[in-house]
Amino acid sequence: MSLHAKYTQGSISRSLVQLSLPAALTIFLNISFIAVDTIFLAHYSQDTLVAISFCFPVAILFQMIANGFGIAAASVLSRHLGANKIIEGQSAVIALLSLSFMVSLIILPLSFLGIDTIAVMTAVPEKYSALFHDFLSIWFCGFFFVLVNFIGSSVLRVYGQPLKVARIQIISCLINLVLSPILIFSLDMGIAGSALAGVIARCLTSIWITIEIKRAAFSQCGSLSIVCSLEKWAQHVRSIMSIAIPAVMSNAIGPLAIIFLVHLLARYGDSVVAGFGIAARIETLAVAPLFALSASLSPVIGQNFGATFFERGYHTLKISYLWCLIWGAVITFALALFGHALSLCFSQDKGVLNIATLYLLILPCSYAFWGIIMMTNANFNAIGKPFVSTCITLVRLGVLFIPLCFLLGRYFGYPGLFFAFMLSNILTSILCWYLSRRLWRSQLA
Repeated sequence: MSLHAKYTQGSISRSLVQLSLPAALTIFLNISFIAVDTIFLAHYSQDTLVAISFCFPVAILFQMIANGFGIAAASVLSRHLGANKIIEGQSAVIALLSLSFMVSLIILPLSFLGIDTIAVMTAVPEKYSALFHDFLSIWFCGFFFVLVNFIGSSVLRVYGQPLKVARIQIISCLINLVLSPILIFSLDMGIAGSALAGVIARCLTSIWITIEIKRAAFSQCGSLSIVCSLEKWAQHVRSIMSIAIPAVMSNAIGPLAIIFLVHLLARYGDSVVAGFGIAARIETLAVAPLFALSASLSPVIGQNFGATFFERGYHTLKISYLWCLIWGAVITFALALFGHALSLCFSQDKGVLNIATLYLLILPCSYAFWGIIMMTNANFNAIGKPFVSTCITLVRLGVLFIPLCFLLGRYFGYPGLFFAFMLSNILTSILCWYLSRRLWRSQLA
């Protein structure tokens, strides 16, 4: 049994809790900062509040690209450690870090050249285009640090260091919290100051994460010179990219759907877009525990799959499904009661508040089912079958969400768009349950 394969024995629930709580805290703090930052920008001007609502889905899209590489890191590394291939795991870590630099070199110039195209695709009104450009031109400069944060966090979780990840991200949020009002208000940078604060914080935490990876993965050998040939490095890169590419595609589809939704909502006016932007931030806080659980699932299922403990892997997935149902019920009730009060923290505009409150009455009814989709995707990514996750996402957003948007939006206006999102989550979760059940039963047969 590998000393690094910490999730192949003991209580499954305890392992998930030990991984999920720090991850949930990390996600909650990051999203809380985004929410606080939104409040800062709302106080700066109404224009910056609307502009950040257009910027937010684009930033999430690129974060999901980075998260795809984080998923690949967890999948490849956890299976190596579960199979007791320690040296392979160490060389995979080096390939991951070097690959993050190469990917950022490719994406950075393309993103800069495409800002105007992105603005057109997201239907950014002319009056907000300058603010849109100001935010993203700075945000894109820090994309390398976004990659390192996602990949490094996954590596540390697989090596059983979730508390270190949480500690690093807490410091990152505090740096953000201090810098953001200074740059937004004191230096009068507005929306550009918000972007710059995030870049500085992620730069500092990337350095810290790299140091912690050295300690966690290379403590026994004391050297990073594991990859001894270009051929071996290329082999690891192929293995990583075979997971990362479909994972990135799957992750990117979600934000693209949000961009599409914002494009449709823009037809109904600025208040609808601003209300959606507020509700989306509250929503992200509400489902943070589900994101944390899905991130925690990959190391546990991946290590058990690598060690051929299939029954334990299947039981892990079933536990995660149960937790999704419980949390979904709790948060639906909570947002029905407090959704309007939470929205008041962001805006006092009655029209904006009505949109946000309506969204928070409709969408939470599907959060439990959205959680099941997250767990199923994490499950297939962890065992090296990311194309299944991609197909699930395509069905959810391409086959269900977009047609439902056109159908329900035509007859019910913007509330119909919210119902389209809800129904696509519920229907896709049925497919997820069937596919995961079929997979694990075939492994156990």
